[in-house]
Amino acid sequence: MKHNIARFVVVQLGVFALGVCQAVWAAPSAQEKSVGPATEQTVQANNGFAMTLYRRLSQEHHKDNLFFSPYSLFSALGMTLEGARGETARQMGEVLRFPADLRHADSNEQPWDTAVIHTGVADLKQRLSGGPTDPIQARDIRSRITSLEDELDALNRQLEQRSRHAQTETERRAISVAAELNTLRQQVNQYELRVANALWGEQTFPFRPQFARALQRAYGASSFPVDFLQAPDIARLHINAWTAQQTKNLIRNMLPPGSVDRTTRLVLTNAIYFKGTWAKPFQKQSTETADFTLFDGCRTPVQLMSAQQRRFRYAELMPDSTPREPIPGDEAPGWTLPPNPDGFQLLELPYRGNTLSMLIILPRRHDAIHELEHRLTAEALATWLGRLSVQDVHVSLPRFRLETSYSLTKTLSALGMPAAFQAGGFTGMSDAPQASRLALSQVAHKAFVRVDEEGTEAAAASAITVRTTSIRLPPPTPVFRADRPFVFLIRDNQTEAVLFLGRVMRPQDS
Repeated sequence: MKHNIARFVVVQLGVFALGVCQAVWAAPSAQEKSVGPATEQTVQANNGFAMTLYRRLSQEHHKDNLFFSPYSLFSALGMTLEGARGETARQMGEVLRFPADLRHADSNEQPWDTAVIHTGVADLKQRLSGGPTDPIQARDIRSRITSLEDELDALNRQLEQRSRHAQTETERRAISVAAELNTLRQQVNQYELRVANALWGEQTFPFRPQFARALQRAYGASSFPVDFLQAPDIARLHINAWTAQQTKNLIRNMLPPGSVDRTTRLVLTNAIYFKGTWAKPFQKQSTETADFTLFDGCRTPVQLMSAQQRRFRYAELMPDSTPREPIPGDEAPGWTLPPNPDGFQLLELPYRGNTLSMLIILPRRHDAIHELEHRLTAEALATWLGRLSVQDVHVSLPRFRLETSYSLTKTLSALGMPAAFQAGGFTGMSDAPQASRLALSQVAHKAFVRVDEEGTEAAAASAITVRTTSIRLPPPTPVFRADRPFVFLIRDNQTEAVLFLGRVMRPQDS
């Protein structure tokens, strides 16, 4: 007997038109929406799941580029978990790294307090997709933001050029402008990010209304009845058309022919589309052909973008995660740097608006990427982020474009949730007798990312200048040259949620 199969599909897309921020860092606004405990626990789980899945994919695709959206997958599996029961639910919550205090000690049937995670996911979705719906209001706010950014950029330059005692009025104005900027940035997005969820259920199958309502409330998931029994391929084409629309036609054939058949009862889709521009663009005339050293030591030509002496949040860390700091020489004005062949560099590149940013983690050696990945955990990432400080950096970054496609059935089973792919674990979706035959048959994930110089709206996200006074010459400007394999991620700066995660082993620019 064939099992009725619930097929869960994840679609994710990131498009990055990236640029460079020159201004100093902005202080958080007192009016920023605070991060509640449910969101904190959800981000903790999301980031833990992100790093665990990344390491597993790295093992399975040892020499390949990687790119996926842990946030997208976490959301789709979270929707699935709402209908899971018993051992299936327990395994899924553990793979998703739910905090231990969400475990129901007295319930084996529903072992997790999923309401907390649903609340956190809903809050994250609102934060990422929020903003005024009135286009005229949004336009006016963005215009004011641009004006304030230009003013703050000029104030920062004045602060850097004036003496310490001549800065009082300028500094007060800079603080005031930064405060207004941070307030306005909470009202309108400076990037385009869409998160869309949908349930595609067999029109004759009696799903529990409370199951659909829970997903609509927490995930904004729309429900679409389709005819899997009599017209499965037409249903597949409808799902693919929805996916293409949500991702602006960059992912057009999410479900290939044959992936949906008459035994299918449910398809869950999550589509995420992101387009962001750098706060300051790379100048195309500065891009040049250069060698990228591959993991095996071979070299391949790439288009290397450059930005000289710009202010970023940056750190170089030793293998034990302590900072590599310049040491004053015995005689001024010299400096020396301790050797660091096994260490790594971190660079944070903010997108326009300073709400989201890209973090690049670059090993010092071309063949050390897997050593870095072994240390990459959610806890380690939090420590590394705490080491970042604003400083001048010479930056070089290759243009690249990645397209990935993963079937994650075996991957998720290996991480600890094999029960989800066996019948009997999703009786929370329906009260019908045939619900005992539901099983998760497929978790598919497609992703796309493009990184280039584009960033047509030049702007700065900044506030208070960091100043030093000394007769000794300043330390040498760090050089961050990503001409060897590196890890990158996109995160929400306030909640620290990891939205996208990837690895570049061989840049491709077409």
